[in-house]
Amino acid sequence: MRTLRVISLCVLFGCAAAPQKQGLSKVISPAQSGNPTSWDEAELAAPVAIRTLRRTPEASFHLARVQAELGRRLHEKSDLTLVVVSGQLELSLGDETVQAGAGDVVEIPRGTPYAALNKGKDAGVLYEVFTPALADDDTRNKPVAATESAWRWNLWLQ
Repeated sequence: MRTLRVISLCVLFGCAAAPQKQGLSKVISPAQSGNPTSWDEAELAAPVAIRTLRRTPEASFHLARVQAELGRRLHEKSDLTLVVVSGQLELSLGDETVQAGAGDVVEIPRGTPYAALNKGKDAGVLYEVFTPALADDDTRNKPVAATESAWRWNLWLQ
């Protein structure tokens, strides 16, 4: 009787429906935030390291490690959802700036400029989902427009 229940549960929840593909499932947890994917020495030394975890036509999945700053950029063909796995980041989203920490989810519609600045002592780790999948030609660096600063005029007037 117990065997019949286990088989029924497997059929009901798809345990036996299709063989699992090796290497596709991954748990990325704040508990592993120091080194969730065994970053290599070059990635640990880089200001930003981005890994592609997997890709389908509908979406691509990436892990980014931000030690310093992810420069201002935008994507015209894909929407981006960020999940902060660990760290404290200051995100620039269009014209606003927000603080984000572990567990925060941020939606960035296509065409919206964004940047990330690490505000913690350890690198920030982001799980990124692009829909549709990020195309090779869809990352545009978007420099911040230069403006004259007020301090210059204050010094001049003194």
